[in-house]
Amino acid sequence: MSYVLCEARALRAARLVALCALAVLPLVGLFAATPAAPAPTPTPAATLKIGVIDLDRIMSEYDGAKLAQMRLEGFRKEREGQFNSLQLGIGLPEKDFDAYQQDVLSNSKLDQKHIKAQQDLAKKNMDEYQALKDKKEPLADKDKTRLAQLEANLKTAKESLKAVYDSWSHDMDSELNRYLTKLNETMDAAITEDCKAKKYAVVLNKNVKMQENAVRFVWGGTDITEEVVKLMNDHFKPTMFDMPPADTMPPAAGPATPVPPPATPPTTH
Repeated sequence: MSYVLCEARALRAARLVALCALAVLPLVGLFAATPAAPAPTPTPAATLKIGVIDLDRIMSEYDGAKLAQMRLEGFRKEREGQFNSLQLGIGLPEKDFDAYQQDVLSNSKLDQKHIKAQQDLAKKNMDEYQALKDKKEPLADKDKTRLAQLEANLKTAKESLKAVYDSWSHDMDSELNRYLTKLNETMDAAITEDCKAKKYAVVLNKNVKMQENAVRFVWGGTDITEEVVKLMNDHFKPTMFDMPPADTMPPAAGPATPVPPPATPPTTH
């Protein structure tokens, strides 16, 4: 049985859920009412043209948003698989765990037999650790020494896993923010282009709510969502989103080959 300290497991679960939600790209939260480019002269109230857009629809129909979602989801799945594999090395001595971690995180082809042998050794050590912890009678001196050694190995592995996870979370946040920035810029450009051509004075986001669970407060106006989506897709090129990788994130092409994750999540004790 594999073991992870409780707080590491809780951190992993909470942040993976959060990252998974981000990878699905509910992008509309970052966009409020989007003003159109100001007209050179004031528009008489009687002829004021107001446009409205549905950001949910834009983000579901824009090819760039779909590409961003796919890449972010691929990043998340790859890292989750690697993290699950790293947990199977908990119990190895410190030097062995460091080498095991480097193997799992490397972009080279993994030696599956060696990885499996390391995982088996880690499991054996953790079984021994649990047996010593469960002993009812006082431990002999040699057992106390062995238990202290196993606990030290466990502590080191836990700290290493937390550092890896924090780094990945930072990378994910950075990538998400860069995609959002690019998507926002692309949408603003399309809205501005459409507004200049159709002479809209202002564009409102019909998805904005006054408060939690409140109904939408934008009524009337001309829905220009379809026109904006068409402009965005007409100008879309996949290379628009080929941004330099953030920090330790590898390029979208050529991802590392993760060790297959365990059939069931490791249990905690």
